[in-house]
Amino acid sequence: MKVAIIGCGKQAQKHIVTLKKLNINNIVVYDINSSMANRLADQYGLITYNDLEEIIKDASIDVIDICTPTPTHFTYATKALQSGKHVFCEKPLTTCVNEAEKLLELTFGEQRLGMVAFVFKYHPLFIRVKEALEAGLIGPLRSIFLRLGGKGSHRAWKHQTENGGGVVNEMMVHMLDLLLWYVGDMDYLEVVNLDNIVKSRSIDGSEVTSNAEDFALVIGRSKNGVKFVVYCDMISQSYTNHIEIVGDDGYINLSILESEESFLYLNNERPPYKKGKNVLEMGKVDLFELMFAEFFKNIREKGSLEKNTFAESLRLAIFINEIKKQGAVKRGDHQKD
Repeated sequence: MKVAIIGCGKQAQKHIVTLKKLNINNIVVYDINSSMANRLADQYGLITYNDLEEIIKDASIDVIDICTPTPTHFTYATKALQSGKHVFCEKPLTTCVNEAEKLLELTFGEQRLGMVAFVFKYHPLFIRVKEALEAGLIGPLRSIFLRLGGKGSHRAWKHQTENGGGVVNEMMVHMLDLLLWYVGDMDYLEVVNLDNIVKSRSIDGSEVTSNAEDFALVIGRSKNGVKFVVYCDMISQSYTNHIEIVGDDGYINLSILESEESFLYLNNERPPYKKGKNVLEMGKVDLFELMFAEFFKNIREKGSLEKNTFAESLRLAIFINEIKKQGAVKRGDHQKD
């Protein structure tokens, strides 16, 4: 199995480490900034390609792993699929509905797998919650609150609208992806506020102007009647994650953070869970390893993916477009009775 990584920033390093853990060592790298590609290649003992078309035309490459800013994903993924290669792509796949539709069609037409890097759905704790919801342990759902926050200021492009930055693409996509996974498609969506609060950021020793939203709050209702609130930002003092799911017969507190207690609270006993509070143990896992392992297993076995598919990314693109279209609308303007 030979993998070509396009884009040699922070995420590429995570991917390389994980690929090597899975004994995938035939890795080549490419970046429009050749010095970044050379530095990464030297660090991990890899081969550098200086021309993208070399990668596209190289029939020995099985997978193209895209670790570039969002606006470039469609072009790279299209070229990869049309050349008969499987695609692994950093999130989000695209924020354009038409692009997502075309990429999904290409995966079917070329009979290749396309996967997007949403790690939360591979955490055993988050899977356990999914199973609890499907089993109806907390009864019919009433509401779900999803929160994700951080400092931001890691890369300049992540705070520039023209480069695909902003908290919606960077952080909210993770929570929207989980929302769709847990409660299904939306019935209506209302943007309470999108705002650019921190307009200048210190990144890599330079002052960078930020014009992308770093605060986002949306509310709505799923097609099966579940009220939702999604709040994400890049202005928090530390990484923050909290999810609360309320049903008629109990509720769930959930977080990716070990410092936060995750638990399932039941109004009535539902074996193997007792009545009252059931602590859900976190456990240490490598989410990238779990995700990549499933991707490559399905390539080898000519299987199909159940999670992080391009079909899911199409639904997510529709979600993101609705948020961007509404912008900072006033609360109540889009609510249905």
